[in-house]
Amino acid sequence: MSQVSKDYNSINWCDIFVYDPTATPSCVRWKKDIRGGQYGGFLKAKEGDVAGSIHTRSNSHYTSVTVPHKRTNWHVGRVIWIMNNGYLPKEFVIDHIDGNPLNNDIANLRAVTQTQNNRNATIRKDNQTGNVGVSFNYCKITGRTHVVGHWRENGKRQSRSFSVQKYGLLPAFEMAVTIRETKLSALNDIGYGYTDRHLQKEQTND
Repeated sequence: MSQVSKDYNSINWCDIFVYDPTATPSCVRWKKDIRGGQYGGFLKAKEGDVAGSIHTRSNSHYTSVTVPHKRTNWHVGRVIWIMNNGYLPKEFVIDHIDGNPLNNDIANLRAVTQTQNNRNATIRKDNQTGNVGVSFNYCKITGRTHVVGHWRENGKRQSRSFSVQKYGLLPAFEMAVTIRETKLSALNDIGYGYTDRHLQKEQTND
């Protein structure tokens, strides 16, 4: 997620960086020499050097690429988007289409709302079933287990559950997956913007 509290639009990034999709990992290079220290006597980076570095938050393990400017780190996805498009509304975030936050090629970036960004999310690490938006629900009172398909509609979380005792484990699981895919497909028809990544199964190595 990009840092929306900073005013990215107030800086002319094209005066600082040059966009280069071959520049790993940031896709930007310094436009001119960067100097620091007293009186600017210390050469920190040369013109043409790759700018930025990979940053991982210790509390969430979220990985992104940032570039430094005036003692502050800035998310390079936002920087590149503004360099190529001129402006990014504050209510929008940058979504990496392929889900890789280290791929900052402009072709892999899109400006979306946070809700739309969530719809391009992949499977959570704590997912129980290997399918996005499908979970098991065990009721201690009744001793019954349900497989539940989840989705969001009109800003509210929706779900439908299928009893393992009634249908069997595999049929209940398939019904939960199907109802979720059906609902998301119908929502996409009216512009909700769920992506294939949001529907994909967990990838495992045999």
